[in-house]
Amino acid sequence: MIQLPSEIRLRENVSYILQCPVVSDSKPIFFEWLKNGQPLQLSNFDQYKIDHYDTWSTLTFKHLTTNDQATYTCRVKNVEGIDTTSTKLLVQGLFKKNCAKMNFFHIELLILCCLWFHFDHLVASSNDPPVISRIVSTHMSQSQDSMLNLMCPISSGSQPITFKWFKDNIEIKHANQRGSIDNKPSFSVLIIPELELKDSGNYSCVVSNAYGIDVQWTFLQVKASAGSPKLFELPKRIELQENFDYTFTCNLLSGIKPVTFYWLKNDHKISGKHSQMDQSSFSSLILKEIKRNDSAKYTCTVQNQFGMDSTSIELFVQVPPSWIKEPKDVNLRMGEEYSVECLADGLPKPKIKWLTPSGKTIENEILDLSKLIKNEKNGRQTLTFECVADNGIGEALRKSITISYNVPARFDEKYSSIQAKKGDIIVLKCNATGDRPITIRWTKDGMKLDRLSHHHHYEMNDFPTSYGVISELSIRSVQKTDGAIYKCDAENEHGRDDRTIKLLVVEEPSSPVNVKINEVWSRSASVSWRHLQNGNSPVTRYLIQYWRRQNAPHRLNEVNVSSSQTSFLIKNLSPGLSYELSVIAENEVGRSEPSETVPFFTGEEEPSAPPNDINVEPKGPTTIRITWRAPPKEFWNGLIKGYYVGFRKAEDSNQAYTLKSIDSKYTEANQIENEVYEYFLRDLSRGTEYEIVIKAYNMAGSGPQSHVLLARTLDGDLPPAQHLIATETTTNSISLRWHQRDNRDSITPIISYTLQYQKEGEPKWHEIPFSTLATSSPSIMEQSSSTMPIYTYTLSNLESGVHYRIFVTAVNRFGFSDPSNIVFTKTIGERLNFQGKLMNHLYYENPYYMQPEFTIPIITAFVIVFIIMVVAYVCVRRAKHRAAANSLILDSATLSKQFTGYSTGPRYADFDKVSGKPLIMTEQGNIFPAAYATMPMDENMQPWTGEMKKDSHIYDHPQ
Repeated sequence: MIQLPSEIRLRENVSYILQCPVVSDSKPIFFEWLKNGQPLQLSNFDQYKIDHYDTWSTLTFKHLTTNDQATYTCRVKNVEGIDTTSTKLLVQGLFKKNCAKMNFFHIELLILCCLWFHFDHLVASSNDPPVISRIVSTHMSQSQDSMLNLMCPISSGSQPITFKWFKDNIEIKHANQRGSIDNKPSFSVLIIPELELKDSGNYSCVVSNAYGIDVQWTFLQVKASAGSPKLFELPKRIELQENFDYTFTCNLLSGIKPVTFYWLKNDHKISGKHSQMDQSSFSSLILKEIKRNDSAKYTCTVQNQFGMDSTSIELFVQVPPSWIKEPKDVNLRMGEEYSVECLADGLPKPKIKWLTPSGKTIENEILDLSKLIKNEKNGRQTLTFECVADNGIGEALRKSITISYNVPARFDEKYSSIQAKKGDIIVLKCNATGDRPITIRWTKDGMKLDRLSHHHHYEMNDFPTSYGVISELSIRSVQKTDGAIYKCDAENEHGRDDRTIKLLVVEEPSSPVNVKINEVWSRSASVSWRHLQNGNSPVTRYLIQYWRRQNAPHRLNEVNVSSSQTSFLIKNLSPGLSYELSVIAENEVGRSEPSETVPFFTGEEEPSAPPNDINVEPKGPTTIRITWRAPPKEFWNGLIKGYYVGFRKAEDSNQAYTLKSIDSKYTEANQIENEVYEYFLRDLSRGTEYEIVIKAYNMAGSGPQSHVLLARTLDGDLPPAQHLIATETTTNSISLRWHQRDNRDSITPIISYTLQYQKEGEPKWHEIPFSTLATSSPSIMEQSSSTMPIYTYTLSNLESGVHYRIFVTAVNRFGFSDPSNIVFTKTIGERLNFQGKLMNHLYYENPYYMQPEFTIPIITAFVIVFIIMVVAYVCVRRAKHRAAANSLILDSATLSKQFTGYSTGPRYADFDKVSGKPLIMTEQGNIFPAAYATMPMDENMQPWTGEMKKDSHIYDHPQ
């Protein structure tokens, strides 16, 4: 233990605490205080207070008087010995000091002043700052592994007072230090259980309150204990069976002898039948016939003058199992709940388990028979269960018991609801458990169902099981009337029970009614409906089906709607279209029939695309021809009412377009997008470039305009159409004559002519261009000043007896004229059937190498080669003719400028219709040129002698 100072001086009437800390210990420790060698009598509890702790004790003086002056001794003892420490307490009395006499208005007064001092310092009468009594010493030393108990008492000061401990000017916290701090109102104790060398340092105690602060310190030096004893560690745990003998041996590892050994059991001195045998270097503890109460922690302690050491071992005594409550046979009454206990003792505690008749294992001390009867009965009236208690020590305890019982008829499931579709086959089941025999009876809405009935709609069957019986009621082709409450009653000699089954016949829901279109916009519509019957099954969803109505593919669109809604907003519709709509209800069974179809029309919007395939072409000095097609139908957003054609001079880009309105054509729906519109801009300026745009419009407004197209009017007139006459025909030729229909002085000279003819039965037209560069010109029959020249030409190398169609066009530096009238004529003779004659000759008059079997493959090969040569020849010839025609047109710089292509590119979908056109184009499906595609032609057609209509052919020349 730490020694107290030899002498302590204090003033009277102050508080003081004497501390008695223990450095090393072997618990339990007992403290005792002596005054002048006599035990301190605490007759006056107001004067003294003693507090005992695990490793220290305190003696508190509440108000010191001169009677307290004495020698105080702290005596500590345990099983190993006694230690003491003493101090002499000197108490100095207080004194009075008279103040000087003072005269106040001839009155003599004597004032007594009481001044209180503490160690020659004046003490205030109230609001005192804290004052620390001296800590043990300013320098102290302790050995390694000893216990530090450092007390910081206060002698005076107003509460509350705060204590703080520091080591080397670093505050010691409770959470991060090995020691602990115990704060009391009038003192604080710093405890370090086992000192280490690193614990050396300067320890200071700081106390403070609202009125001041005080500090005291001491330097601690921890010395190494080289001579203290050390023991070999005992095993942490050992297990031994009951009634065995065993000896614990505690061996000295190091330390200066002599040493003293002693043994503790659970930290208490060992007494009784066990004996201890000590030698200089070891000690043995002999245990005889160990019992379960010998299970404990055994500690061996060694001590010398330098210190002490200890080691512990846990002894666990193993005891085989023994019955606490042995299970007994049970006879159960009908419906009785019962449980059986199986309790056993031993070390370690035995594990209890039950083995059921089915071989299952239940690890529990209590066997709940009410839960096991229905699973283990299996038709038997008695059951055998075995309880096993085992802790691995010795043989396990086993006890079998017999359970006898009777089981009444009962149903585990009392109520259920079953759904069946109309027309299905349904089986209702009742699973009754209990002792057999069990009688089952069925009722429908309270009416008994007879098993012997000849009604084939119902059929009842019973099947025995290991637990009772299963009864089945089969209903063939469920009808709506079968929906009812069915009951099955089960009865045996021990009791009865019933089960209820509700059969619900479900079917598809009815069709929604009162389907209405509430509001319609251009791209959405609001629809509502009512629903009356769900077919005994909740509606899971509604389906809104809608489709385009007029002149469109019948593409069905579906929208899923929650079953909680009876209205919906349909979105993503197309403007200006007619739709039809119906609503379908759906449940788990299926879908209803669609409701009545409701038509509606979406509002129109402006077209969202410009017209397609726009082409501009100058047709004279004051006229431009414009052609186009309607926008794609999906961009109409309604019904196209017409088109605006805007134009202005290219140089007047700041001026607004002049608009011309053209109404739409009424064409069949499948041809409406392919319909070609044509418009002529007239009364334009000669040789002037114009900007042209087109846009479509409907009831909602006009759509976007096309991109700007440029076209320049011609500087002169195109040649007029020619008048063509067939003058003579032979077997292989046709003689032709043509001349200009009118005589115009201002006409630009004609550069060349092009003759085109078509053989009957062939879709292809053949061209013969007449020019000084490619082909010899036709003969000029006559010419005078008053008449136009007349040209003749003989078309040769024709087939006899074949109809031909022929027309001619003129070309000048500004372009092609309109085609002449078409001449329909036939060569003289009959068309020969070469196949019959040739085959007869081959079969009957020629040798074998001219027979068909030999010649047909050869002829076929030659025909294929010939066709390839002809195709190649035609392609080359056409290329030459086009090159010749282009060269004539390109002779003039003006002509080159006029024929620069101003047109929009065709759509990809129409490319096959517009690509590869001949010089004079024909419409698809017509065998005549475009200008004559609607003219009736037959063999009786007469030469054209009428006048040209302005609406059909437009010429820019003075009228």
